[in-house]
Amino acid sequence: SEATYNTLNVGMPARFTFREGAALPGRIVHLSGVAEASSNYAIAPSSLVGDSYRVSVAIDGGGDAACQIGRTGRVVFGESGS
Repeated sequence: SEATYNTLNVGMPARFTFREGAALPGRIVHLSGVAEASSNYAIAPSSLVGDSYRVSVAIDGGGDAACQIGRTGRVVFGESGS
């Protein structure tokens, strides 16, 4: 939502929890608001529903195998998970 988006900053900790339960700490690396639609997401922006606020999170030390395309889960902002 816009309210959540407005509280975020690049560099803020985040935690991605896979649907299967494994959690990975990370940091926000990019914020794009309503007017900006990136074309380099793994999921086409046209298939995303809801508000048009996008947040990119880099997983700490995850490597390419940590979060493969197609994996689903939940991101919690402001928590590193450590």
